[in-house]
Amino acid sequence: MTVGLQGKLRVFTSRLIASSALMTVSFGLVGIGWAQDNSAEEATQLAPIVITGKSDRVVGPDRTIVAKDTATGTKTDTPVVDVPASVSVVTQKELEERHVDNLQQAVAYTAGVFSDEFGNDDRYDYIRIRGFDQTALGTYRDGLAARIPAWFTASRLEPYGLQRVEVLKGSTSTLFGLNGPGGLVNAITKRPLDEKHGEVYTSYGDGTKEVGADFGGPIDADGVWTYRLTGLAKDGDQGLDYSNDDRTYIAPALTIKPEEGTSLTILTDYYKRDGTGARGVPTGANIDIDTFLGEPDYNRFNTEQVDIGYQFEHEINENLTFRSNARYTHLELDYAEVYGASLDPTADRTAFSVDGMSNRYAFDNQLQYDIGWNGIDSKTLVGVDYTSDNTRENILFGTAGPIDIDNPVYCGLSCINLGPYVNWRVKQQALGIYAQEQLTFDDRWIVTLGGRWDQVHTC
Repeated sequence: MTVGLQGKLRVFTSRLIASSALMTVSFGLVGIGWAQDNSAEEATQLAPIVITGKSDRVVGPDRTIVAKDTATGTKTDTPVVDVPASVSVVTQKELEERHVDNLQQAVAYTAGVFSDEFGNDDRYDYIRIRGFDQTALGTYRDGLAARIPAWFTASRLEPYGLQRVEVLKGSTSTLFGLNGPGGLVNAITKRPLDEKHGEVYTSYGDGTKEVGADFGGPIDADGVWTYRLTGLAKDGDQGLDYSNDDRTYIAPALTIKPEEGTSLTILTDYYKRDGTGARGVPTGANIDIDTFLGEPDYNRFNTEQVDIGYQFEHEINENLTFRSNARYTHLELDYAEVYGASLDPTADRTAFSVDGMSNRYAFDNQLQYDIGWNGIDSKTLVGVDYTSDNTRENILFGTAGPIDIDNPVYCGLSCINLGPYVNWRVKQQALGIYAQEQLTFDDRWIVTLGGRWDQVHTC
């Protein structure tokens, strides 16, 4: 069951606009009749009124499932057909119509992309682009890197908090630096809109109860301050015994536009997700694929993440624009798993646990200069980006008691023995300076040139 306030608001708005238009036409006819009755020479011709509708923003949301412009391919507002690389955009409308539940599903129908590689392993969003695994290096959010430099400490994205998912295929080294050769996935967070909107939905099914809300709009009459609040709560599972898919997501956002050409958007979110690890059965086993061979009281994959960031843009003059984007992420992981059951009912299983914590910083500052002369349009972009990741993982390895796969009886926490821990730490800092030139000749020929310098330090 879905209850949508946004649709009702749109219908009401359409009726209001239609009524206003009819009133305007009626008054106009009365005026013309009066002028003709007195003197045709006294009729006054009014200046034409041109109504220009606002087009879709380069980051969405889009009115249809087809996006026309993108900033992922060039970091500038560029039509998708003019980007010298393959860019696929999954709009918010498509995400909603397909009832996307994770990032893998969002890109599943994108050409050149292979997702959900490991089946019922729901720990991460596994994505391959043009044959290359981009899970660790190729995920971006709002144009900023969300890399996974360590072994385990990472979290999935909540699709209800996104208004676009863009896939850039092929080499991205000029603008994005440290990245896999297959490409990248850039998830665009929902942000405040200029008009009031709101929706509430609820979903109930076998093993799942879910409710979400998304609303916002102008705070003041002049529209200088706008806000958006997106939230979701889910109590669910993965359709298997002893599996979890519980989520709590809340994302407040605020935009300030003190003057034309200047805007600051603050994006924040809190995301808690309680899930489970991978499933598997021994080779040659003749058992139900849903049979759980871990320990219900032990197996878990729980993450808690906080993000705070901003998107700033200022038009210095009609040709020069400055942009600055940044995000801080704090992530905690509580992961424990028993696996490795075999055909031998007397053989021990493997057990381990991971206590992980990560602090990540990312920013990207850009200066764009646009100019045109003699049928040539130029977009010059220079920028500096920086990422810092400090991840700590305490990993314990050990054993768990045996289990009969044909008649599983769980032994609980008492049969799990963990040995000394491994303290795994990763610190990585990456600084990049890049430049790009886009030249358009006679509105038909486009030349894009770029270069980049990077310094990466990992320890």
